[in-house]
Amino acid sequence: MRNYRQAQAELLHAIEKEQVVACQELPDVFFPEDWPDAQMRKRATEVAKNLCDTCPIKFQCLQAALENQEGYGIWGGLTPKERGNVGR
Repeated sequence: MRNYRQAQAELLHAIEKEQVVACQELPDVFFPEDWPDAQMRKRATEVAKNLCDTCPIKFQCLQAALENQEGYGIWGGLTPKERGNVGR
């Protein structure tokens, strides 16, 4: 497994290459844990996942989250719980 810096560098390079990705434009949506209302958290999660589905760097994002053990936010279209189940 690569280290944290390698995974972050690859993700940042992919973002730079694409120039604009949804998580840069709507960061709050990708961190639904911050929303106080349960319905809004659920809706934000759905919106983030839909945006991830069309993102050209979805795979790099998910790889970085898995390698960095991100415990917060939507990364590569998966919640922290879903990322915890990857590879099991």
